[in-house]
Amino acid sequence: MENSAKTCHLLTSLPEIIHKIMEFLSNSDLESASMVNPAWEGAALKHLLVRNPVDINLRNVTDPSDVLLPLINLSPSNVRIFSHEESNNVVNLVDLFNLAKFKTVTKLYLYFPVDNNFRHVACNLIKILENESFKNLKSLQLHPGMANYEPAFSSKLKWKDIFPENMSYPGKNLPRTNLTLDMGSLYIPFFTVQKFSKIVSLTTRVLAVFRQVANLKMSAMPGGIFEQSGISLPNLRALSLKKYWGLEHQDGRNEEIKKFYKFNLQLNSTFENVTRYEFNVPSNDYCINQFELFRFLAPQLEQVCISSVKSCAPQELIPHVVPILPRL
Repeated sequence: MENSAKTCHLLTSLPEIIHKIMEFLSNSDLESASMVNPAWEGAALKHLLVRNPVDINLRNVTDPSDVLLPLINLSPSNVRIFSHEESNNVVNLVDLFNLAKFKTVTKLYLYFPVDNNFRHVACNLIKILENESFKNLKSLQLHPGMANYEPAFSSKLKWKDIFPENMSYPGKNLPRTNLTLDMGSLYIPFFTVQKFSKIVSLTTRVLAVFRQVANLKMSAMPGGIFEQSGISLPNLRALSLKKYWGLEHQDGRNEEIKKFYKFNLQLNSTFENVTRYEFNVPSNDYCINQFELFRFLAPQLEQVCISSVKSCAPQELIPHVVPILPRL
């Protein structure tokens, strides 16, 4: 009986056995398991870091080293960084990531202000993409916002101050990058055609920099931007378009905006290799017809996802005909 207990204790002390046990535990059970002993604590933390993002909110961080240094031996895979107008420690954060040289980070989320008064914060944060810690990045989410919604935001440099051409961006030359652009925060609390044109120019700049992207998700940005802005994404395989819910109620009939939601039957080269298409369907869809692109892409699509259908009475939804999908 004593030998059996010793054998059981030995097995639960082996790193590979501990790792296998942790794979079957929920997050709450992992937190409990981390209190068993130092070995289990280290293994549980690694699993938690794989499943959950490490959030770094620079508004709440006085010294970035307090957040990063404890993570050096834990191999984080998913990092989210939130910068704001008070983020005077962005440069320190960039330097620390360079020193840490995390080789395990594959997902990165960046929230940054694009107000004219706080452009320096965005410029410094985007430099983090050149960092050694993100050389193995597979998924990047960019979420521009505004610290103060009253002042205007614009770019005389066509956003090249934030996204310069000479930077070594992750995935710039590798057609495996997953890129997500979320422009939703730039619309609120009010919307104008002038603001929309600035959002289009920012989106155009980002897509020009990440022109080798393979999987692209765009939130609150119309797919017709590819037709209007001369953007070419030769390696694009999967496209996701999520509409901004309030747009159709505010400026859905504005001609200057409507042109960015229309597609020509002869689609440009960006769509040649797209085999996966995802889109959502709001109600009262005046001009933002994602189904139009769906019909054009139908002959080549292998995967389709129609998501976020708004809850409403059937009579409020515009009827759409699903096209034949021979390769689905």
